[in-house]
Amino acid sequence: MLEILQTLGTILATFAAGIFFLMKVASGYLVTNAHAELRLDRRSSGDGEDLLVVEVTVVKGDRGTLRLHDVQALVRCGDDERAIELPGVRRLSFRTERTEVEPGVEHAFLRVLWDRTSKSAPHLNLTPGERATFATCCSVPEGQAVEVEAVVLGRTLVREKVGQWHAAAVAPPC
Repeated sequence: MLEILQTLGTILATFAAGIFFLMKVASGYLVTNAHAELRLDRRSSGDGEDLLVVEVTVVKGDRGTLRLHDVQALVRCGDDERAIELPGVRRLSFRTERTEVEPGVEHAFLRVLWDRTSKSAPHLNLTPGERATFATCCSVPEGQAVEVEAVVLGRTLVREKVGQWHAAAVAPPC
């Protein structure tokens, strides 16, 4: 009788765990929780064009790590449309430099190699609660509204599915 009760208890516990897991999946627990924020700053340059600063911030939620692959913005002004890449998504390489800080005492410092992407870990990762901001600027025609749509592409470390996060904004004429 005791063995039957133990077996029934194991079956019920397994069933309850399965229901719990299905509820987590249905509620979006395995979805990469992140969002993109877009900020525009437009300034007149006085020569028939304005300078538009495009700033995209990726904010990682509380679950999992997000591996960034690309951050771009589509800038539309009238019939003109162009995609611009926001720099900083790739992880840079570095070198170790030994420096004598006082006679007989050396310290190792790491120095960024701006022109080289890391071969061993080329993607920038955002851990839970972390945020990263990427920015660039471009010229836009004076006196016209400008629409900007930003897109962030990324993956979690354990799933191959690519996530996309969008943000849009309009920069009115100065």
